[in-house]
Amino acid sequence: MIIGLMGGESPRRTKIAKALQASSSTARVLDLNYPRLCDGNPTRMAQRRVEALNQFLQDDGGRADELQVVMHVLSMEEAQVLRAKGAFMWNCEGPPSKEIPIERHDLMVTDQGAFRPRPHFLMPEEALSEARRRAGL
Repeated sequence: MIIGLMGGESPRRTKIAKALQASSSTARVLDLNYPRLCDGNPTRMAQRRVEALNQFLQDDGGRADELQVVMHVLSMEEAQVLRAKGAFMWNCEGPPSKEIPIERHDLMVTDQGAFRPRPHFLMPEEALSEARRRAGL
């Protein structure tokens, strides 16, 4: 299963990815904000990010139960790669992405726990359960 984290702010996406990693022994996380992917000119940076994303998705370790989490999905091209692979896109609480529209089937996720101000947002564990249900797992 593949999950892409978009929207919200970087610290929130990171916190949600860490929660997923802690809840699954098979989770692998790709940080698209990793410095080697983000230096240089914007065109080359976008190319490096998509190349890293494709490599990450290609190397699934041969495990059907593996959870692949992509943090910091920032561009429409990145989202299209993920959606084409059947990824679940999670919109993290906070400002929505200016580049990637939220689709009806995307999940809304928060890290605010019991004090979440918006009840339509799910905690990472709840969203993972819902994604697994939708995937028939």
